[in-house]
Amino acid sequence: MTDNPSADHAQFLADLTASMASAVWIEEPGFPGGGRHVHIVERWEDLRGPRHGTVAVPRDLADYAGETANLDLEETVGPARVASDVIRLYARVITRGSIGDQAQILNPDLLIVNWTAHLTTPRVKELWESRFPQIRG
Repeated sequence: MTDNPSADHAQFLADLTASMASAVWIEEPGFPGGGRHVHIVERWEDLRGPRHGTVAVPRDLADYAGETANLDLEETVGPARVASDVIRLYARVITRGSIGDQAQILNPDLLIVNWTAHLTTPRVKELWESRFPQIRG
């Protein structure tokens, strides 16, 4: 945010327009209107999420209201718990996240490793795999 409300509003509108331009409409039974918009980053290189350390979880992608705002990718409670938490977060980012969320959270290496964990619906998976064939591992 800046001290200039007009500039902030203009940036918000630019971000919104870019976000919608990158959205893909998919038909999925069970969704209002028979489908939904899904966002997918344009380039594999845009994925800059951390491989190690901590990743910030945006509030709108939290599983529940009390979920921590950060996910420690190397938490010492055990690799299965960390992998499970990463898979759940990645699934939410792929299905509900914005382009910005995807770029900041998804790590290409972790995405490839966890891709076969049924992260999303078949239609969304097909869209991601058509854009990024390397994701299949």
